[in-house]
Amino acid sequence: MVFSKSMGLIARFIIHVVSNVIAFLVTAYALKQFAVTNDLQELFILGAIFAAAQMTIRPLLKLLLAPFVVLTFGLLLIIINAITLYLTDLVTDSLTITGYTTLLIATIIVSVVNFIIASSARYAAK
Repeated sequence: MVFSKSMGLIARFIIHVVSNVIAFLVTAYALKQFAVTNDLQELFILGAIFAAAQMTIRPLLKLLLAPFVVLTFGLLLIIINAITLYLTDLVTDSLTITGYTTLLIATIIVSVVNFIIASSARYAAK
């Protein structure tokens, strides 16, 4: 997600966390094989872990796989996002994803919800 430069790093991280929580709830509602915890505190911790993964692991993977991203016209970015979501599933017990098809669909849903919220936050910051 891209925000204006006037927002601080902490404010952007908080927006990422809240956006991820909303995206996880929407995805859990849409997919039966995507389950998140019912505890609100654990849900926000899950959102923070995923936001940290997106801010650290995802840029490294994009840098390492940049030639392949270009060759696939950006479709590899979906796989990179799926890897970060899968790693979050491995690290925490608050998220359970059953099957690779569910992982791929969940990645698309989470990405779309995060894009909508980021666009709204960027518009509100103007």
